[in-house]
Amino acid sequence: MTKKKTGRKILFALIVTVISAAILMPGAAAVIYWYGVKTNTPVRDLTGIVMTPPGDSRLGDTVTASVLLKMPWHRRPIEAAAEAGKGATILSDPSIVRQQWGVGYAVWQVTVEMRPYRTGLIPPGKLDVKFNRYDEKSIDLDMDLRIPEFKVLPLENAKGGELLVASRLPDPGIAQKKMLWIIGAILLALLVIAALYCIFRKRQEGPAVLAPWETALLELAELRIGFRQGKIEMETCFVKLTDVVRQYLEKRFRINAPKQTTYEFLAELNKPDGVLPENQRPFLREFMTAADLVKFAKLPPDEHTLSVALDKAEALVAETRPTPELNKKGGDK
Repeated sequence: MTKKKTGRKILFALIVTVISAAILMPGAAAVIYWYGVKTNTPVRDLTGIVMTPPGDSRLGDTVTASVLLKMPWHRRPIEAAAEAGKGATILSDPSIVRQQWGVGYAVWQVTVEMRPYRTGLIPPGKLDVKFNRYDEKSIDLDMDLRIPEFKVLPLENAKGGELLVASRLPDPGIAQKKMLWIIGAILLALLVIAALYCIFRKRQEGPAVLAPWETALLELAELRIGFRQGKIEMETCFVKLTDVVRQYLEKRFRINAPKQTTYEFLAELNKPDGVLPENQRPFLREFMTAADLVKFAKLPPDEHTLSVALDKAEALVAETRPTPELNKKGGDK
């Protein structure tokens, strides 16, 4: 009997405890809630903007900026807007996720994803977070945060040491490959015959050898015709165009740089005493950076961009080929 009475007492005590907790806990929560309202507890930034990855990024990588915000139960973030620094783009609207509950407070995380489209230092951006207004006494209705600057590095070399942009393209299907080879061979043969005829008319001595600028103009014309006739895809044409431009500059100015990255190649041409004319440097930098994005960040060019690139590539060859005056002075390198 004594054991039964003792067991009943313990069970009764547990029931009373559970009922008391069920009654007191909501009351305690209500007291904490209204205490936060009465004291008008402000919103706190716990971490500042945290960048992922924390160090330098690569061209085409996704860069994440996030912040943890602590606020009382009656407050919450309702909207966020972000603006990336020049040289990067926002991939989607910022996300707002509650990360933690605590006694009288909750922690929210606001995250924004960006992607750089050029190398170098990306300047600071902005993240604006807006909060709900609980009553007329509510403070901290919005918070303006600064997204830190970050550095973007060029793409790494391929394992074999070859320049990524100048690497081989995947082979097309067998039937398509044969057709392209036949059409390309016929077109190239006609162009070469015409070019050789003109050269032999002007130069009667020695064997006719196409100069780098003549070869480049022939290859650019072939690309333009193939694209207009729908025989070469836009992305393929754009990447082949970078090969033509790079090979022309290497042969024209006698630059031996088969293993240089795009960044190193541009740095060589952009030296203060570099051989490339000043007016052509901005185009070449933007053009080869865009080619990296087309091939590795999978950002397809539009038809207008490709057409402008072909026009400017032809202009670059025309403006950098040697003139008779340079030949007399020994100016052709």
